[in-house]
Amino acid sequence: MDIKKARFLPGHYYHVYNHAIAWELLFKDEENYAYFLKRFRDHLDPFVELIVYCLMPNHYHLMIRVKDNIGDGITTDKIVLQAFSNFHNSYSKSINKRYSRKGRLFQSTLCRKNLDTRQYIESAKTYILMNPVEHGFCKSQGEWKYCGMFNENSAA
Repeated sequence: MDIKKARFLPGHYYHVYNHAIAWELLFKDEENYAYFLKRFRDHLDPFVELIVYCLMPNHYHLMIRVKDNIGDGITTDKIVLQAFSNFHNSYSKSINKRYSRKGRLFQSTLCRKNLDTRQYIESAKTYILMNPVEHGFCKSQGEWKYCGMFNENSAA
């Protein structure tokens, strides 16, 4: 299945990620990181649970769990995709206004992988938490302050 087309289903875990266009940065200043998480919460808290996050200067990785109470499979997918679209648009418009820029900020549509086994969930969690080490921003897991666990108990 195409990564960008994995359907959001109630109760399922997903690794979602996106990248800034070209050489742009998603996070130009320190306060952008907290603002990104705030906008995420504003748009997505009713629909998903944030489990693990990693915010890098030009991309992000999140592990989420879609909440059980938001429609059937078809409507759940549409609802969550629209919430992510609203979130990306809101964050982009804020960055554009603050830094006097125009146009898209994110490279593509939301990339998402359905984490359908406990092993896949654990593997994705490790990948997300180790991302700053792999990119050379720190030497060991836990040092990058824009990366961590939100809800450890939910990660299967």
